[in-house]
Amino acid sequence: MGFIIAICVILFLGCAFETVLLLKDRGIVAEYVYKAEEMIATDGWRCTIKRAFEIILGKTAGVRYLPTGKMEKEDGTLEIAVYPTGGMGDYIISSKILDELMMYAPCRVTVFCEKPFFGNAIYGKRPDVVVKEYAGFEIERNKYDLALMVEHFIHVLNMDDGRVEQIAPELYRRMNYIRENWNELYIRIPEQCFRERIRFERCRVLGLDRWTELRMGQVFEIADKRTGISLDMTEKEKFRQLDLIPGQYITLNRGADSMRANQEQLKVWPVEHYAELIQKIKETFAGLQIVQLGGKESEPLSGVDTAILGESFELTKWIIKKSRCHIDCEGGLVHLAVQMSTPAVVVFGPTPLHMYGYEQNFNLVDEQCNNCMGTHEDWAYRCYRGLEPKHRCMANVTPERVLDACRQVVEQTARTRKRLKKQEACNAVMAGKVALINELDVTAYGINPDNSEIVIFSNRPDGRDAKVNCYKKQMEYRYSMPENLAYDSDAFDTVILGAYEDREEALAEAVRIVRTGGTVIVEGNRYEAILE
Repeated sequence: MGFIIAICVILFLGCAFETVLLLKDRGIVAEYVYKAEEMIATDGWRCTIKRAFEIILGKTAGVRYLPTGKMEKEDGTLEIAVYPTGGMGDYIISSKILDELMMYAPCRVTVFCEKPFFGNAIYGKRPDVVVKEYAGFEIERNKYDLALMVEHFIHVLNMDDGRVEQIAPELYRRMNYIRENWNELYIRIPEQCFRERIRFERCRVLGLDRWTELRMGQVFEIADKRTGISLDMTEKEKFRQLDLIPGQYITLNRGADSMRANQEQLKVWPVEHYAELIQKIKETFAGLQIVQLGGKESEPLSGVDTAILGESFELTKWIIKKSRCHIDCEGGLVHLAVQMSTPAVVVFGPTPLHMYGYEQNFNLVDEQCNNCMGTHEDWAYRCYRGLEPKHRCMANVTPERVLDACRQVVEQTARTRKRLKKQEACNAVMAGKVALINELDVTAYGINPDNSEIVIFSNRPDGRDAKVNCYKKQMEYRYSMPENLAYDSDAFDTVILGAYEDREEALAEAVRIVRTGGTVIVEGNRYEAILE
């Protein structure tokens, strides 16, 4: 009986809380209602009611009044909760925030994911990072020193001001900036589509994109679009069993996140265009296989050599990593291809190119009809102009244009293949841009910190202090597994590779990020990078 009374009290307080919000700011409540309508349409009434109850319970009671237990906190280490919204691409972009947070303070991060299979694949192998399912986040977040929601904006949901300021004053200053400038940073419009539309235009004026808008004005220093995405080494053997020769196949995908059952988004390229493109690729590149990727609900495309559908996300990483080129519409696999250093040909329609395009990709768009995302609530499924076919913007990007872009990618990759040539031992002091892979000792190998731009790549558990020390010494620290380095190609004068189990993959990445004529040092042996 007492439990029932307690629940009733909590629900009453929740209703009262929402009423206060309504009187204070109608926009916030309207936003809740709008999101609830979206969730009912996609996930049903039961899931929506459960989520609403969690939110009310978390906002009205939290851990202060619920028997959820206290969190054991290590002295000098912050416990941070992060809730990233969206799909695979959003998760990848949000992981950049983890890189930023860990630069300012020793911390452990718990990432709460609505799609834990993506969450584990993107965040799960990071040291000091734990992935949990979203359920219960609204209650559990109150335990943490800092709780953030990351969408297109970063929301500071709660913060233990005293503890955060004591342990990480710089992080405290940055989080406080968000709170104090929220009305300028955030677009307070309840309808998501119109909020996004204004956001796109704001970013266009400011020269920002989907990555750099997360700077939140002056808070974070997001300078590039690369973040550490791990490769599962146990899946490497499964990849070998597919009998795909690295660099001798092209991947493509036809599909996008299914926000509605049995309804295809406008941003998907027409199936007849894929059929024509596949035929043209086979006529043009006789030695390249065509591999279709996608979910288990994807329909196999006519003419592909292999359709790998519904396989694990970890295996998909390996397939894209070893692909010569990836062809797709704007979506999650494009974001993944960039992180795997695989060039992509991307067809854009409703999605704004200035927000979601990557400079290294071939981005194709119909100049007469594009960039209508957010113009109305049903933009993803219904043409705002009422044009036929409904995806005119996509249909006008012809297979010939995609083939031409694919041809340029294939030719470029053929010209830029590098190998290592062993050199005589040299103890000269190295300067310029230097990469240390799985090696934390910046004094090794004669590096002159005064004349060098140093970047450390590591996934070692003992790297927590190194991150903070790098920030203090104005060096760059990047979470990366040696077999997939979070950096663009041809960027370094010198690359130093420390001990690592999978030498083959780590060495291939070292060759990729060093410039032609640059130096790679492996266990004291010196090599020069030359073109084949």
